[in-house]
Amino acid sequence: MNDFKDIKAKWEQRNIPEIPKDGHREIIKSSLYIKRKQRATQLILMVTVVALLCFFLYTSAFKNTQSTWGMLLMISSLFFRVVIEFFSGAKFKSLAPTLQFKEFSKKMMAFYKSRLLIHFLITPVLFILYVIGFMIMLPIFKLHLSAGFYHYVIISSILIFMVLILVISIQITKELRIINEMKRNMDHN
Repeated sequence: MNDFKDIKAKWEQRNIPEIPKDGHREIIKSSLYIKRKQRATQLILMVTVVALLCFFLYTSAFKNTQSTWGMLLMISSLFFRVVIEFFSGAKFKSLAPTLQFKEFSKKMMAFYKSRLLIHFLITPVLFILYVIGFMIMLPIFKLHLSAGFYHYVIISSILIFMVLILVISIQITKELRIINEMKRNMDHN
């Protein structure tokens, strides 16, 4: 009988997280935030792709094989990221909060796993490909730019790449925190 009382006492003392009062509203709010961030990312990347394409055509870079490869790597890595964000957004749309809870949870976990793959494998690979494309372009910049401007391009690109790594890391951390919070809210509802 003592064992039963001990088990009952432990059961009553267990740490039960408080169920959020408006957990479903928090999930919807968080999902709208993620959706806006994905659209902003798509827009920024598409503007960059268009700018690179315009630069590519304006400078007739397609006449030089080396610059073609460099620009192709830069443009394709950004474009591929846009396509990934488009499909990820479509997958996210299928996470309608009106789905049955079990189906919603299943889709949410699949979405979460796909975002982990995007953030920790695909994004670094694409970033590296973009930097390689840029490095391929450096000898061409050296030929066509003044020495001072060429050094400016090198120094500013290093700073820009470092800032981009920081911004991407912050955004990834923020998105993963929101997704984890959504998952916790789902577990409590």
